[in-house]
Amino acid sequence: MTWKQRLFASMHKGGSGSDTATPPGWKPKSNTGSGPGPGPARHHAANRAIRENLEKNGSDAMNTRDTFHCFYFLTFDQAAECRDTLSARGARVGVFGERNPDETGGYPWYLEVVVAAAPHESVMDPITGEFDSLASELGGDYDGWYTAVD
Repeated sequence: MTWKQRLFASMHKGGSGSDTATPPGWKPKSNTGSGPGPGPARHHAANRAIRENLEKNGSDAMNTRDTFHCFYFLTFDQAAECRDTLSARGARVGVFGERNPDETGGYPWYLEVVVAAAPHESVMDPITGEFDSLASELGGDYDGWYTAVD
């Protein structure tokens, strides 16, 4: 088994593909309660649409819950650097692995991180802006996030 395969396998504890350890808490770079962050308008509109959909289905968007954020990268090293950066700041790694690039817009490495946050755009805009910037800096793509209705 190569070092990359061992690292990938270590991220899949319990066979579920997720690390269920309680993180020390997400530590965003920006004040997540201050309204729209630096991210592109495409994420701000999506954040608002997700919040509206949650509320339409009876969910309180100010209730904190796990939010799942999706990243795509061209190389293992880019994905691993993003994983390590976000893990050090309290995000949990949900999924980390290689995907068929024909199904992922040419990006073979997929990373999903979990952050406990309220799915309201006043909280999510700064987070998604920061994640979009990080992915771009590393040569990847931040594709957005999803969560469950509570």
